[in-house]
Amino acid sequence: MASFAVHRLRSGDDRDQGDHPLDKLPYNLKKPHTLLYYYAADWVSGAVLGILTMIVGNTKLRARFYELTDPSFMYPYEEDTVSVTMLIVIGVALPLVILAVVEALLKYRVKSWPVVLDVHHFFLGLMQSLALGQLITVSLKVSVGRLRPSAFGRQTENIHGWNMSFPSGHTSMAFGSLTYLALFLAAKTGIFSKAGVWPSKDKIRSGDPFRGSFAIGIWVFIAPIALAIFVGATRLVDYAHDFSDVNAGAVIGIGCGWFAYQCNFPSVSDSLAALPRPLAHLHRSDPDWIRYYRNEKMGEGVEDDYGAMRTASRGRDPPRAEFASSFSPSADIENGAR
Repeated sequence: MASFAVHRLRSGDDRDQGDHPLDKLPYNLKKPHTLLYYYAADWVSGAVLGILTMIVGNTKLRARFYELTDPSFMYPYEEDTVSVTMLIVIGVALPLVILAVVEALLKYRVKSWPVVLDVHHFFLGLMQSLALGQLITVSLKVSVGRLRPSAFGRQTENIHGWNMSFPSGHTSMAFGSLTYLALFLAAKTGIFSKAGVWPSKDKIRSGDPFRGSFAIGIWVFIAPIALAIFVGATRLVDYAHDFSDVNAGAVIGIGCGWFAYQCNFPSVSDSLAALPRPLAHLHRSDPDWIRYYRNEKMGEGVEDDYGAMRTASRGRDPPRAEFASSFSPSADIENGAR
């Protein structure tokens, strides 16, 4: 049996009794400054990483031996296909625009969706991923001092950074941001779990929660990763980096994106993956968590199913497995969509 009383399932609004999970959080979501204050250590840590990145970036680069006749550094200088401005658009602006669209859709379908908490954790995680990734990247650039394939051409054009090839900063930033975004979208759509909350009117999917996962996953998971791969590929085409530079940048970005996501959200395969991590912790023992955010009475079909189960069990509460399946998040959303 779920930790919340069964008789409250029909009330539709547990907040009047002070039992809503949002009331159990150690901060008030109606006062965002309390949320920022509670997570001050995380925000400050990210800011410190950013400051350290700037300090490391201004240190003297390691002098590295090279021969003026080495053909490995004689490739022609090419303008960046993905400029720094475009990289910021891809790595920062694009995820924030997608976040706004996702939160608007969730708020429309799930009336009491905790937008403030979800947005806060997304911002926090994205900042952590980028800050950590850039610190690692810049530290390696300065300490290794590897020449770019177009190093001599850049020297001729008097372009800074001709000996800062390893690893690729464009690639690490793209993968750090877009890996984080891909995990976020995968969790919201439920392509790796049985309990996503993405809007869906496909009744058949309630029978097979993984139906359509590949079709949806191409757009919400593969597309962001493909965009990051494109950014890395342009660094090879532009003779700005070698293969090992791009590969190292991708590893750094993926690692930092995954780490930051795990610090703020449950695993994408978790049944509560759609929720921010603090709410997932509170809902861990409640299979019908979605009802708290619908802010409306449960559908007649759900009540009828529950009544039939109680009749079949002669007045006893249904077993845990039956209870969980009858009040699953996906089924609840389907009833609310009718």
